Amino acid sequence: MLLSSASIDKLTNIITGYSGLTSKINKSEIDKILEDSGSKDIICTYDECFAEHFDIINNPLYTKTEFKQEKYVRLQLEKLNGTSNIANFITIYFEHIYDYTDEPEEVVVYLNKSFDDDGYSVEKIEESDEYKIYSIDNCLVNYDCLFKESERGNYILINEHNEKCFNKIKSGDYTGAITNSRSLLEQILCEIKAERQRSQGRRVSGYNGDIGQLVDDTFPLINFQLGQVGGVQRAYEQLENGFKDLINGLAILRIGMSDAHSITYIPTQKDAIIAVNTAKTLANFIVRHYFEHYVNAV
Repeated sequence: MLLSSASIDKLTNIITGYSGLTSKINKSEIDKILEDSGSKDIICTYDECFAEHFDIINNPLYTKTEFKQEKYVRLQLEKLNGTSNIANFITIYFEHIYDYTDEPEEVVVYLNKSFDDDGYSVEKIEESDEYKIYSIDNCLVNYDCLFKESERGNYILINEHNEKCFNKIKSGDYTGAITNSRSLLEQILCEIKAERQRSQGRRVSGYNGDIGQLVDDTFPLINFQLGQVGGVQRAYEQLENGFKDLINGLAILRIGMSDAHSITYIPTQKDAIIAVNTAKTLANFIVRHYFEHYVNAV
């Protein structure tokens, strides 16, 4: 879930109570929401949070608890922004919304004025009296599903392709999303192939744009059946064949629907979603398998 600066501002005002629509809560309550939403790792003291933010530390208002709390919430939300954990945070907050206001509908209206522009909305489920976030994200594999094990080489570019897939679907650029879905897989396969070839003392071969050949060159280097026996091994053999078919399907889709070629068919949102979800699911599995058996195992 990726929120604009305006939405982060509105959400901060709600959490801290500065909007006037909710009661103020203390830092321990904020940290409990962070913990319950799966973000325990970013909980810290005010001083730790602001260590690199000298504009905050040197502000005359730094002695005021309310000032520090507002800055703390904003910075923590910015850390979560672009991941599924910010949606978790909002959901957990709304699970306790009646502790902070008697008029949650006013809070929803206030947030949705900005959320709507980002492609999201907070909605009440009448049957359960619960609140849920609705968006295009509900149709997509988690935005932050890809690995975070390494920032070396071209892995940063891989994550950029991942982000572009998400942003282009949200903006309605379905042809661009299909292009980036294939580019995501190409970047991953090229990087893994080069690293495996170097580790084996072999010359790193280039890439001529034939993704089918790239798959045939790379898959034997990472052996999806590694560590599997019997029926499970046979299952992974079938999965590997399925992976190849899916990647070839993406290649054909890109030729006909993406902005990398003359378009012969105008893609719809569902076309872009299936392309992006396929690429991201395959990418996530391939990278995790590679790191598990060839990087972290060393």
